[in-house]
Amino acid sequence: MEALSRPSGPFVSLPALVQRQARLKPVVCLETTPPRNRADWCRTLDLASRARPWIEFTTMTDTGSSRGDPATQAAIQLRLATGRPVIAHVACAGQTQDDLSRRVEALLEGHVDHVLVLRGDVTPKSGGFTHADEAIAFLRRRYPRLVIGAACYPCGHPDDGELGQDIRTMQRKAQAGADFFVSQIVLDHARFRDHVIAAARAGIRVPILPGISVVGSLARLEKVAAHCRFGIPDELRRVCDGQSENYFLRQMVGTARAAWVHGAPGIHLCPFNNPDLTIRFLLALFGYNV
Repeated sequence: MEALSRPSGPFVSLPALVQRQARLKPVVCLETTPPRNRADWCRTLDLASRARPWIEFTTMTDTGSSRGDPATQAAIQLRLATGRPVIAHVACAGQTQDDLSRRVEALLEGHVDHVLVLRGDVTPKSGGFTHADEAIAFLRRRYPRLVIGAACYPCGHPDDGELGQDIRTMQRKAQAGADFFVSQIVLDHARFRDHVIAAARAGIRVPILPGISVVGSLARLEKVAAHCRFGIPDELRRVCDGQSENYFLRQMVGTARAAWVHGAPGIHLCPFNNPDLTIRFLLALFGYNV
C-alpha cells in the first residue's frame, strides 16, 4: 500500500490544540481498529483520507486478537501512511514495566507520541499493572514528552461499586499524569455535562472528550452497548425504535453538538466499521446537508 503522505511534525498536542481551537470548532479524534488483512487496511486508509478535512487525530485501538504488538505496529503504520498524528490505545493489564516500555519506545520511534492508557480486560500477571493509573504514573516518570490520555465513564464503570467512584478514579489518573480523558460512549449529553462539572469540582482540569458512536439503528447500538458494557437510555430507545437511519444519525449528531455547546472541547468518534455513515456524520456535525 502506497503511503498517502510522510510524517511531518512535530504536531500540536491534543491539550494544546484544545486550548487553541475548541471554542471555534470541536477537536475530532477518529477511532480505527487494527486491520486484519489488506482489505481492512484499504478501508481504514480510505476512511482516514475521506475524513481528513474534519479530524485532527486518528486513534488506534488495542483490543482482542490484535492487542499488543500488532496494535502498536498498526498505529505506527497509520501514522506513516496518513502523515497525521495518531493516538495509540495501550491496554496495560497484564503488562510489566518492561512490556510497556518496549511498546511505548516503539511508538515514539514511529513518531506516535500520544497514547490512551486503558486497563483492558486481561488478567494481570505477576509483576504487571493492575490499574491504568499505575501505568500512567510509570509512563509519566519515564517518558516526560509522552502525551497521555485516560478513560472515564460518565454513567459509571461496570465494575464500580458505588456512585461517584469514577470521579475518584479520574482523580487518581489525573494526579498520576493524565493529560486528557476520553469518555465511554455518550448517549445523554446532560449526563456527560454533569460528569464534567463533577470532575471540575474534584479538581480535574484537563480536557474531557465524549465518546460518540456512529450507528444507524437501535439494533446496532444494542450490539455495541452489549460489547462495550454501557446502557441505553429508555428515552432514546423510545424515540429511535423503528426509525430510519437518517433519524438515528441526527440523534447522534445532536448529542455531539450538545456536548460541545455545553463545554466539551471535542469528540472521540467511534465509527464501528461504518465509513459511509461516518462521513455523513461529520458532514452533518459541521453544518452540511446530508
